[in-house]
This record gives sequence, structure tokens and C-alpha cells, in this order.
Amino acid sequence: MKRSILFAFAVGLGGCGWWSGETVDKVGQGDGAGIPDRYASVISDGCTPDAWQSEVLASDAAKRVIKEVILLCAVPRFAGGVGPQDPSARAQLASVTDAIHQQGYKVKLAVSFTDETSERYDGGQTGKVLADATWRTTTIKDLAALAHGFDGVEIDMQKLSAFDKPSVMAFFKELSGLVRPKQQVSLLAPPSTPDDPVDGPAFDLPTISQWVDRVRVMTLDYSTDSPGPTIDPGWAVDAARGTKSLVGRVPVDVAMPLYGNDWSSYGTRNTSWFEARAIADEYKVDTQIGPTGAPHLHYTDAGGTPHELWYDDATSTLRTLRAWGPDVLGLDVGVVFYGLGAEDPGLWSAMARSLP
Repeated sequence: MKRSILFAFAVGLGGCGWWSGETVDKVGQGDGAGIPDRYASVISDGCTPDAWQSEVLASDAAKRVIKEVILLCAVPRFAGGVGPQDPSARAQLASVTDAIHQQGYKVKLAVSFTDETSERYDGGQTGKVLADATWRTTTIKDLAALAHGFDGVEIDMQKLSAFDKPSVMAFFKELSGLVRPKQQVSLLAPPSTPDDPVDGPAFDLPTISQWVDRVRVMTLDYSTDSPGPTIDPGWAVDAARGTKSLVGRVPVDVAMPLYGNDWSSYGTRNTSWFEARAIADEYKVDTQIGPTGAPHLHYTDAGGTPHELWYDDATSTLRTLRAWGPDVLGLDVGVVFYGLGAEDPGLWSAMARSLP
């Protein structure tokens, strides 16, 4: 998963502390209870779902849970326009979109403002091109052409500064003017620290909200400086509440990661549920349960390097969704699941059974 969110929003409920003590006991006692029926979307990292992802989307359980599929695959070009550029790739993307539509989902195209490797967010480069009115016109026009047949476009910008705020606002205003109301526009927004503006230095959410139809708060990678859970439920609630206070009636989503993180002296590496379970079997280590209910394990690889791996399974994910009850997070807040294909294979059927 490409996101690396270095924020920790902690007001109101008090961040991680909200999940401790009495609340943990209450949620634990309700582990067999149902989950709120929220508007759910899922992000697939790439233009074409693989065989496993396609099988998931074809399942009755996924169709019961998921309303929208977001394909995170478009990348702006430094010279203008949006990739993929070659005709065969665009034709394949249109074919994939039609197939997902036929399964009953809405389909959105997400644009990741990375460099052209599709891996690295270069805020300086992004800010430079956004400030170029000609570049914006060319890129937005090409994005509209690429997104033909989709239900909307999603914009993922990262590592921008307060200096970029006017250009960011201009981009959303111009994009909205070209594609709405026929297609929706959504922002994948970072949560923020209490010391910074709630909407981050580059995003004037009260202004941008007039040009978007949804704001998805990317409450991912909660633990960044040291090993820990990929999401903290209280932190996510605080981030969603803070965003809602800025965008008025524009719908807001909170993000739920489907992937885990493996920590070592080499850095952090994203892992899937399957890999986590295979590692536990290979190194014959016990799985522990953290304070949020997330499983984690310690192991030493064949080269002698210690690792700490945190991930989520169906049990911990449902536990978090139950904690987001209507009294904690209004039912007008949706959930966007990030990283289709990395999840516990039993997740969607467990969720479908738990819905009202």
C-alpha cells in the first residue's frame, strides 16, 4: 500500500487513550454483536484486480458489504496529462470498469499524485505542477477523458505545504467545473496533528468542500515511529469528527486498512494476512493480541534480523467496526477499506453476517 501517513489526530476522545480500560472491556463483551450498516467502499491498488481480488468482488458477501470499488491506478505526468497513456491500457481499464459495474458496484478512478514510478510522493514536484495553470488544464482534461465511464474520480495528494494551498484549491475548482455533477469528485485527505490545522497545511477543507462530493479521511499507518497497530479506533473517530466539523454536509469516510506492517531494522514493509499467517507458521511463533485487538507477532528471520509484525484479521476488524457504534460515529460516516486482497479471507463473509 502506497500511503504513509505521518499524523496522529488526538482531540475530543483523546486518541489512543479512548480505546483503553473500560471501553476495551465493553467492546470485548460485544464481540458477537452486529456492526453498524455504513456506506462501504474498497480501494484496490492498481488498474486491474487480480484473480483473488476479482473472486472477492464476485462473492455475495462482498456485494452485501461494498457499494463502491475504487481503482487506485492513475498517475499525473510531469509534462501534463494522466497515465496510463497507451491506448491498450486505457481500453483494458474501460473493460475492467464495465465488468465491475455489471457486478452491481459503483466504480471510481483514483489519481495518486506520486512521481512516475507510482511509489514516491514528491510534494515539491506536485506543488510545482499544480501552480502551473496550463498544466492543470491539460491534466484535468485528460483525467476527464480517462475517467469516462467511471462514476467519479478520487484525488490523493500528499506531502504538500501551506504554500501550495491556492494551487490545490484551484485544481479542485477546475476539476469540479469539468466533471461534476455527472461524475463525483472525492478527496483522500490526511488526518492531522493537534498542533497543525485540522485539514493539514495544503487543504482548506471548508473551501474545497464546495467542489467535492466526499472526503475520505485516510486513517492509516497509525504507528509510524515504532511498531504498533495499523489503526487506532479512537484516533480514527477523532479524525472523522474533526473533518466533519469542516466540511458541513459533505459525506465523510473513515479509512480501515486491510494490510499489516512488518517492522525490522530494514524499515517497514506492508504485508497481507496470508503472509502474516505463513510467517507465524514458518517461524513457529505465537500470535499475540494488542490493546486494539490487532494480532501481532515477533520473529527472527533466517538472517538473524528481529521483526515485529502487526496486522488485522476478521475478528479485530469487526471489533473496530463495532466500536464505531452510532453513538460514537454517526451513521452518515462511511468506511473505506484500503488494500483489497491483503485481508483475512473470512472478512467479507463475517461482515455480511454481522450486518443488520
